[in-house]
Order: sequence, then structure tokens, then C-alpha cells
Amino acid sequence: MRERFIAPAALACALLITHAATGRTAPVHNDQGVVELASFSRELSPGSLASVFGTSLSSASALAQTPTLPTKLADVQVKIRQGDQSQYAPIFYVSANQIDSQLPYRLTGPSVSMLIHNDNGVSNPDVVPLQRGAPRILTSDGTGTGNALLFHSDGSAVSTDAPAIPNEPLALYLIGLGEVTPAVAAGTLPED
Repeated sequence: MRERFIAPAALACALLITHAATGRTAPVHNDQGVVELASFSRELSPGSLASVFGTSLSSASALAQTPTLPTKLADVQVKIRQGDQSQYAPIFYVSANQIDSQLPYRLTGPSVSMLIHNDNGVSNPDVVPLQRGAPRILTSDGTGTGNALLFHSDGSAVSTDAPAIPNEPLALYLIGLGEVTPAVAAGTLPED
């Protein structure tokens, strides 16, 4: 069999043709399909939680089972490229149409490229704009515009049936702060 050179620009096309011949489809993210998890905006920062929407992203649905997030879940890896540097993002959920992951903290510059790797191939890169910080509160309706997700100190949700009381300590989730001090590795819990 004769080998042939495939130019990088043609590589994505070649992958799709190869997988089409075998009945498998490489992952495809939607146009601007990488968004910040709390508000679904394209305003992401280092350490942000990101959702990727598309097709053929994973061959199975899976949820990370450990507090330290893996960089490979089911057959999926999320590669973050910035300049000539690459790293894999921690992942906490995958399915055929969605991936939820965390951007690494030590990212600089105006953008990163995100590629989805799975057993069927590699997606085209999505160039994601970066901000130094893009804070968002996780909300009960999942849009970033509803009521904040609030929790009592026992971990139960604040609701109309279990309202907060005056002076009660509550917990909420704030994401998109950018780099934090002390530094925390993406995909890990902060130390006490």
C-alpha cells in the first residue's frame, strides 16, 4: 500500500471520509458550541466550567465518579491548545451531544482552541475567546438569569418548602473567576 501525505488543512476532511467508510463518525461540535456552563455564553475564563454541544461527541454517557476529575471519560478527551502548548481538560460529564469540562487555570491570551478526541476521531478546533474573569452564579433554572442555587449548611437546597432563615450561613456556586489564590489545579478540590 502506498502512503500519501495529507496536508493539515485536509486532515479533518480525510478523517470524516475515513470514518464514513467504516460507519463511524468523528466528533462534531456545533458552530460556537463551546459555552460557559452557568449562562451558556461564550464568555469563558481560565478555570471556567464549559459545556460543548455537538454530535457524536461520545459513544456512551458517563459521569465522573471521583472528586478529582479525569482527563479522559468514557472514550472522550478535551484538548485545549494555546499556541504550541496543549493540555487535556478535566471532564465531569459526557454524552453523544454534550460534554461538560473545566478549562485549565493557567491559560493566558485572548483565546484557546478546543478539540474533542474520541475513539472515532478528532473534531475540528473551536476557537474560544478568553477573558481574565467571567464570574457567574449557578442558577436554579440553569440559564444564569434565574434564582441562585442556594444550599443550607447540611447540603439541602433552599426552596419555598425549605427557606433560608435570617443569619443562616448558605452556600452558592460561583464559577468563572479566572486564576485564584491560592492556586488550585483544574479538576481538583481546594485543600482545606
